[in-house]
Formats: sequence, structure tokens, C-alpha cells
Amino acid sequence: MSSAIEPGSNEAHDRLVKECLEELALMGVAAWENQRRAVQVNGRWVSLSKSGRGDIHVILPRQIDGQLFGIHGEVECKTGQSSQSPKQRAHMRVVRNSGGVYIVARNRMEMRAAIERLGFVSRSPIG
Repeated sequence: MSSAIEPGSNEAHDRLVKECLEELALMGVAAWENQRRAVQVNGRWVSLSKSGRGDIHVILPRQIDGQLFGIHGEVECKTGQSSQSPKQRAHMRVVRNSGGVYIVARNRMEMRAAIERLGFVSRSPIG
């Protein structure tokens, strides 16, 4: 039995989400996993999550006229050959068209570089 994680597997995806959350913490960015939520109603499962949302929610700090604001952001983690679904692409457009940040990342450093390219810099981790 091999201990290697198959690219594109749920295990690989979960590891990438964890690595991205760790990197965001090192950058001093408020972030949390956007887990799927569902409840059973009349014998069938009903999703409580919005379709297409990113795997991670972030609040990216931005100074404007000396005042600190938080910009909404999402990170969609992709492993293996996986690509965005139509609902994910539609949600990405909504976030970006509303002034938010939506990043698709295949590794933690790609995510970090995308955030830094947008002008967000690492801060001291917030207590």
C-alpha cells in the first residue's frame, strides 16, 4: 500500500487547503476554510453553502487615506488536472466585479505571489 497522495484526490485537496491557510497565517492575513454545509430535510440533503464559492475566505488589509479596510477575498484550491466548474467561474466573476479578490491556486506559493501582485503585503500576524 502506497502512502503517496494521488494528485487531484480529496486528500491532496485537503492538504492544499491546509497549506494555503498556513501561508495566509504566516502572511498575517485573516483567513478561514469555507467548509461545505448541508442539512437533511424531509429525508434529502440540502446544501447551505453557495455554489461556486472558494475553499478559503480571506480578509485582505488595505490602507486607504490612513484608515485600514478589509477587502473580501476567496482562494479556490485546485490539484491535479482539476479545473473550475461553470458555477465557480460565475462566482469568481461576481466576486471580482464587486471589488473582491478571487484567486485560483495550485500551491501555497502561487497563492502568495498572486496576493502580493495585487499589492497586499505580509503583516505581523494578528493576535
